[in-house]
Amino acid sequence: MFSVGDIMQTNVVTVSEDATAFDIATIIIEKHISCVVVMGNVIEDAVVFEKPSFLSKILGRKERPHVEKRTSKKPMGLITERDFTQKVLTADVDASRFTASEMMSPGIISLESNATIVTAIGLMKKNGFRRIPVMEDGKLVGLVTQTDILLASMSFLEKLQNEMNNNSVDMDEYKELLSTSSELYNMPEKDVTVDDTVDKIMIQKVFIESVKTLVSESANVMADKRYGCVIVMKGSSPVGIVSEKDLIKKVVLGKLDPEKITLGQVMTSPIFSVRTTTKISEATEIMKSKGFKRLPVVDDGILKGIVTQSDVRLAMGSAIRKAQSTFINQWADLLQPAFSRKH
Repeated sequence: MFSVGDIMQTNVVTVSEDATAFDIATIIIEKHISCVVVMGNVIEDAVVFEKPSFLSKILGRKERPHVEKRTSKKPMGLITERDFTQKVLTADVDASRFTASEMMSPGIISLESNATIVTAIGLMKKNGFRRIPVMEDGKLVGLVTQTDILLASMSFLEKLQNEMNNNSVDMDEYKELLSTSSELYNMPEKDVTVDDTVDKIMIQKVFIESVKTLVSESANVMADKRYGCVIVMKGSSPVGIVSEKDLIKKVVLGKLDPEKITLGQVMTSPIFSVRTTTKISEATEIMKSKGFKRLPVVDDGILKGIVTQSDVRLAMGSAIRKAQSTFINQWADLLQPAFSRKH
């Protein structure tokens, strides 16, 4: 099956520890990304072999090792869109002076590119991470996310299904899929697949506010509750959405005072939504093509809920579990005749 290096994102954007929050906000918006990796200088001991002189070679002397101090660039932390809500907008700091070293999430953990997907999942679950930097020969080469893993697992699943139809399944690969998907997110069992409709997975309790609500008030709630967005209402109708990225683009980069502006002034409107009857697979494609992390669910002008990438991952995980069960039953059917003949 795939290693982390096979599925990682290679277009990783890095910043130095002295980059300002304003600089990072500019990068996130211009490059349409959700996080940056903060790189710092690390001094390490390196064993160096001194080449022998011509005379030493004649005398048969070998290369002599000695230790040198060398400086290299290493990942020191990550900065995500959420860090702006939690550490900039609600902390009353100057984004042009607040540095990456002050803002980043510390305690970064990295993986080698040849690490297995199961290892990556284990680290994510243990530490509550959604993304992990990937290293190769001491250098940053990529970033692997939860979504990367699930999409790769689904792709691998399709491959195995085709092989199953042709009675040519590689059992070693099959066992690895079982191992991978059994670790996948430790999600609760839910009887959904990507062919079901979004009402099966949507969140019905949505964070909503009036168009007249101050940005500072909503930002505090988003930071405290870890909400990725707020749906903006005018009366009983949803008229806009304000996401973490909207706050970065319009408030941080716009140098606006969140205490003096309303959601109605910074919201994205009109709102792009799906209906309760929209298939999960269709919602997924919309998210991919438009770069959305979430989609409000609206029927006839009434807000019904919201569906997020995490909800879609839940459906994918459920699909993998269902496929496992199908595989096991099919293999039992295939092996039963041979087993009966031997006994």
